[in-house]
Amino acid sequence: HTDADGLWLTGLGHSARITDLTHAPPQRASQGGSGHISSHMHGLVVRLNVAAGQAVQQGELLLAVEAMKMEHRIEAPVAGTVAELGVAAGHQVAPGQLLVRIEPTPA
Repeated sequence: HTDADGLWLTGLGHSARITDLTHAPPQRASQGGSGHISSHMHGLVVRLNVAAGQAVQQGELLLAVEAMKMEHRIEAPVAGTVAELGVAAGHQVAPGQLLVRIEPTPA
């Protein structure tokens, strides 16, 4: 069975609804995250725009990591103060390595 934006499948005693999100607008969490930002891959820090103690706004560019011949922008998930830097410009990073820790601004 189909409806406006999905498909219902039933078989072997189970039912499932599949929704087509092909043309859905992108969604972004408005609350941000914890402020702890770790690397997801090996790469080279090519730009570092913040320093410890600096105030940042949610969405502000913190640093850029070059990996797989692409530059990955790392933006602040929350507004707050940079509490710790785990990297420096020109240094290699590994998966799971701390890049930046932001102490969120109290709401």
